[in-house]
Amino acid sequence: MGVVLSALLLASMPALSSRAATRHVTTTAVPATVGTAGKAAPSCAASGATFNDPRGNEEAQQRIIRMTESCIDGSPPGSVIRIATLDITFDYITDGLIAAHHRGVRVKVVLPSTQADEPDGSRLARSLGTDVSQGSFVRFCYNACHLTGVMHAKFSLFSKSGGASQVAMSTSSNLTPWSAHNNWNDAYTTAGNARVYAAYVRYFRSLLGPRRTFRRTYSIGDYRLWFYPTPVGTSRNQLYNILLSNIRCPRRRPTVVRVSTSLWSTTMARAARRLVALQRYGCVVRVSLQSDHTDPLIVEILRRGHVRSRFSDVGEDGRAGGSTNSHSKFITINGRYLRSDVRSVTTGTLNMTRPGSRTSDNNMIWIGGQRVHAAYVAAFDDVWEQSVGIGSASGRQATRTRPMTTREQLAAD
Repeated sequence: MGVVLSALLLASMPALSSRAATRHVTTTAVPATVGTAGKAAPSCAASGATFNDPRGNEEAQQRIIRMTESCIDGSPPGSVIRIATLDITFDYITDGLIAAHHRGVRVKVVLPSTQADEPDGSRLARSLGTDVSQGSFVRFCYNACHLTGVMHAKFSLFSKSGGASQVAMSTSSNLTPWSAHNNWNDAYTTAGNARVYAAYVRYFRSLLGPRRTFRRTYSIGDYRLWFYPTPVGTSRNQLYNILLSNIRCPRRRPTVVRVSTSLWSTTMARAARRLVALQRYGCVVRVSLQSDHTDPLIVEILRRGHVRSRFSDVGEDGRAGGSTNSHSKFITINGRYLRSDVRSVTTGTLNMTRPGSRTSDNNMIWIGGQRVHAAYVAAFDDVWEQSVGIGSASGRQATRTRPMTTREQLAAD
């Protein structure tokens, strides 16, 4: 399953060159489609990135959800489905999981305990049972599965589906209509990578108990995987701070950094200041935020540091504070990382909060390669064009007026 490394050691390793990373992507399955309204949902057997579009047609809105459904429906008898998510409220996902169980698939689902009394959660519990020693079950975690935060991990694993084996899908999307129709989200799938799949399986098993810290980091080819929580360390050891601290800004070709997040608290002010420093050193920095989920201090740091930033939650009146927003949490890097030139994406479920990595269940993945980087840049730019600048009157008006409490930082998002 790969060598387990400390997060700091792994993040300090020289990143893969864009040439090497591109070779990996192009010799595996064709990357999944970028989330434009005119393209069909990708196959479960395809490795690559997938994006939904909440402002597109129904197919575009539900692209990630429908891909998950396709993976569920394509799982043959005797195979295993493992899903961890914050919420399931799509009937056809629940129906698909129950049908898979009845045809002989072992179906294992992890949800927060708040879902136990909800219609889909209770239906799954009645059909699959809640005994984790059985072949199929639903495990309801009180708060988080490991510690006391939130069960915020979002990934689906399929031992076999759609002609592929060992499929691992990490996503920012919950399996809900809100995530499909109101959020821009992303998903990254690997098919046929035994070591990546095994790392996710190990993390899934840890969600079943007992409660304990689970910080594991893996380096597997062009991929790096991080699983949480860990209650130790300082803010410098938080993943985003490590990534940003290792970016360099050579004058001959400026490094371009794009950050998308849905929640950013004062506890991660160091990351905002690092972005300001990168901008000052000559990097090109772009940041996509949500106005109601970003602390005032973060907005002020970015504004005063002249970092180009926009709020993605724009309403019909053209002001920030609308119900449609970007829910993705990723960083793209095009340029110098330590001593290497890279094109990379780091994506998953971790928000820009310290409690998110210390007490909550979260998963993140680094992917190296020109094609996947280009896909995420296109998705970022699509949201960017529909967003409003934090320096504009409409952007400032909708900014939070007080910092988030610890409870708000741990809120389900």
